[in-house]
Amino acid sequence: MGRAELAFKQFAVIANKSSLHPLDWGRFYRFVATAHAFGVGWSDGDVQRRLVDSGFSLEKARRLAEAYWHARCALYVRRHMGYRDNYRSWMRHGGTPWC
Repeated sequence: MGRAELAFKQFAVIANKSSLHPLDWGRFYRFVATAHAFGVGWSDGDVQRRLVDSGFSLEKARRLAEAYWHARCALYVRRHMGYRDNYRSWMRHGGTPWC
């Protein structure tokens, strides 16, 4: 089992699936950072499926998957964009991030 998979399980298994506790959010963001650091290619759809398989409702899984994707994009931009660059260097036409 890879590190991202382990971090995901540490989040998903013990999380309060009806209302995330601040410690749950910490584990969730630790999972996101681990997935980013190790270049895990999971899409938001992959994460949503895994969350549903772990017992989250479809709506909560969808929202967490969106948060996962936004965080991965933010980490990508942070790594690849200088503080003097503007958003046009990492946005597609229409406002969609390249990440």
